[in-house]
Amino acid sequence: MHNDKLAAALALAARGLRVFPLPPNGRRPSAEWKGWPETATKDPEKIRAWWEGTDQNIGVVTTGWLVIDLDMKNDMNGVAAWLELHGGFDTFMVRTPSGGYHLYYFGADVAGSASELGDGIDVRSHNNYAVGPGSVVDGRAYEVVADEPFAPAPPEIVARCKLPGQRAENAAVPLVDWDTEAGIAAAIARVRDTRAAVRGEQSNRAYEIACAVRDYAVSEAKACEILQEWADRCSPPILPDDMAHRVANAYATAQNRPGVLHPMVLFGGYAHVPQPTPQEVHADQAARSRLRLISTAECANAPPLGYVIKNMVAPGQVGCIFGQPGAGKSVIAPHLAYAVAQGRRAFGQRTKKGVVFYVAAEDQNGMQRRVSALLKRHGDEPDFHLVGEMSALVTGNDEVSPDMARLLQLAEEYRPSLIVVDTLAASISGLDENAAKDMNKRGGSGNSDSPMSGFAA
Repeated sequence: MHNDKLAAALALAARGLRVFPLPPNGRRPSAEWKGWPETATKDPEKIRAWWEGTDQNIGVVTTGWLVIDLDMKNDMNGVAAWLELHGGFDTFMVRTPSGGYHLYYFGADVAGSASELGDGIDVRSHNNYAVGPGSVVDGRAYEVVADEPFAPAPPEIVARCKLPGQRAENAAVPLVDWDTEAGIAAAIARVRDTRAAVRGEQSNRAYEIACAVRDYAVSEAKACEILQEWADRCSPPILPDDMAHRVANAYATAQNRPGVLHPMVLFGGYAHVPQPTPQEVHADQAARSRLRLISTAECANAPPLGYVIKNMVAPGQVGCIFGQPGAGKSVIAPHLAYAVAQGRRAFGQRTKKGVVFYVAAEDQNGMQRRVSALLKRHGDEPDFHLVGEMSALVTGNDEVSPDMARLLQLAEEYRPSLIVVDTLAASISGLDENAAKDMNKRGGSGNSDSPMSGFAA
């Protein structure tokens, strides 16, 4: 069993998911792992160290992903609601111990929600986690039932979700009854495991822990009572009046509906879930839509798309050049880029002159020699800039690197018409150019058996 969980954690990491340990037979992080959003990893060595010889369950970080949790309990039928909403199951799929399912999609980072998409449909995404396949609770396992590639997040589903940090319209309406025994017990445990704050961080930490207590559907008055234990541990201690003021602020501005962390919501169904009428659902959908009618007159007066390279690259486009090793990608790409910088024809096609950044991520010395040859043939061009000494644009955790931050600064300053990244694999840590999910996520296209160079106009 121990080896099975280790293998499951490694398999999830190999698919690009960050994982962290959950207690054996448990669904919630222990106090040791309260920092899971930052600690979780895809590193096989760390994963082996964490799971080797243990019976720990597996937490999967869902930031940057969309995990749809379909509940099948307490008269809820999340499967039926999802089929009505989306029409099918088209991605990696895990059966949960309750008989429900987790559907994994990539390429979205939205606010988590409970049953806002439909009865029995929960959303796990930004700063959240899911219990991963291979985990076992009360003798029942989370099992992969559709070992499919991760599909991109459905745009129509993403459009119905809130953005991280966006306060829900019904943020004051609780998902469960206020001050239930289970909610209070969970809140007390959360407060007990929360590190005390020192001077300089007390305002932010008090706000965060007060919002967390509210997420268990604990009333404001009861929250003040529970949180005073934490306030007394702080250095210096936070006085009751000050703590009450901070609790009031959190309860007035918190983004989630009260009860999103309540055990009944997470694992046992809802005590009370106000359901909107079909008319309200349709009105909400319409309000979220960007759909509009475009007249023939607007079509006739639409401005021309323009071009960076005629018949090849238009402004605002992202694409890639791919081919077999040795096919000449790193010869063609700088030739095209240099032509744009000079505003001359390239392979018989007109170009529109503009500033060009050429990111030499793989072979800077070799690219310098190619640019030197272009200079001798076509003359000097101050609008062409070779970007060198780059380590990575995106880290293995899909975070912007210092190099990317600097490149964005330079782009704001120079306003390039074309940016070429050669190659994608060398510039993005952990990118698998042969994997459709990675290429779609990064803005590329297609399945390729060959290295790629990317461009953005």
